[in-house]
Amino acid sequence: MERDGFVFYRSFYEGIKDLPRDIQGDVLTAIMEYGLNGVTTENLKPIARAIFTLIKPQLDANNQKFMNGKGGGRPPKEKPNHNLEETKPKPNDNQTITKQEPKEKVKVKEKEKVKEESKRESIPPNPQGELIENLFSEEGIVKSLEQVNTGSEKKEKICAKKESEIVDYFHEKCKNLPRVQVVSDKRKTSIKTRIKEYGEEKVLKVIEMAGESKFLAGDNYKNWTADFDWVFNSSNFIKIMEGNYKNKDTDNGKSNYQTGASGNNPPSQQATYNIQDAAGRLAEDFAKGNIPGVYR
Repeated sequence: MERDGFVFYRSFYEGIKDLPRDIQGDVLTAIMEYGLNGVTTENLKPIARAIFTLIKPQLDANNQKFMNGKGGGRPPKEKPNHNLEETKPKPNDNQTITKQEPKEKVKVKEKEKVKEESKRESIPPNPQGELIENLFSEEGIVKSLEQVNTGSEKKEKICAKKESEIVDYFHEKCKNLPRVQVVSDKRKTSIKTRIKEYGEEKVLKVIEMAGESKFLAGDNYKNWTADFDWVFNSSNFIKIMEGNYKNKDTDNGKSNYQTGASGNNPPSQQATYNIQDAAGRLAEDFAKGNIPGVYR
């Protein structure tokens, strides 16, 4: 439901004036969207969401009063007819004219008291039974921020525990790979991202596969060894998961690289092919006058 205006209380301003500008902007935008258009803003930051949650019941109460007013209300007062002349009674000469005493005025304090009670009745309590105006006091703001911070701290502790468990599992299963010395923010982000993408169970499985791979442990022609960052890299993680680094068939305890075996060729035949190829390239270099290099 769209409206042309809504009531913005001073307590709203007092509640957000000391917050950072970006959070103030988020809260004000959320209030205006809800007060004018009835739209709840999603994806607010924790503090902005907490403040708006406290304000929203007051906006709902005002909207309800507005809707009730549209359906009816007290009939207008009858306008006096100014065309009629009022006939004032003539005083009796034998009677003393007594001036009409003004109606007794309500004391200012009593008016303020009635106004305050009416205001309190119109403000709905929040789920914890506290009035909205109390929540926007200095103590109320501090309490709300403490609740938000407490929730964030619990979430951080859970994430830290999960990251520590993943690193410990890496040390247990990948004993031939370098140990993690520092769990940096970049590594924490990699762990969270992989768990979010594939789930914790799949992450643990990939760590096991990396620990079983001889190639990743240095059994390759460069004697290169993978580390934690390499394993948790997005593209490398997928390759390990798809089995690209599983151990190949071995011959007398030696890997295919050491024996020269590949495909369907037996080790002896493949080794012969490698020697012939190297000899051909060596002869070609001599013919061109090049200095022969080292062939892999």
